[in-house]
Amino acid sequence: MDEPCSEFLKSMIHWQLIESSEFGSIVDAEQSILSVIKSNWDQTSQSERGGPVYSQPGQWLAVLELGDNLELHVGAATEELLDDMGQKLGIPLERF
Repeated sequence: MDEPCSEFLKSMIHWQLIESSEFGSIVDAEQSILSVIKSNWDQTSQSERGGPVYSQPGQWLAVLELGDNLELHVGAATEELLDDMGQKLGIPLERF
């Protein structure tokens, strides 16, 4: 079968990576952070939960819109990669 993975399945895989990551965080952010996200991570899917999902090797980020603000769910394969995400975003990321 040469069919690509469905959009739903791609988003669910990324959500599972984020939520099961030992190195993850949930933070509130302003809409302006989207330009930083788009310039540092590739959009990999559109989540069934309502927002885009982005990734780079070992880094995963899901964006949920909450009124005028955003909630970012981030996960990383290592603590160093999570720290790298925080630096790129300009937001301190506290591990959950």
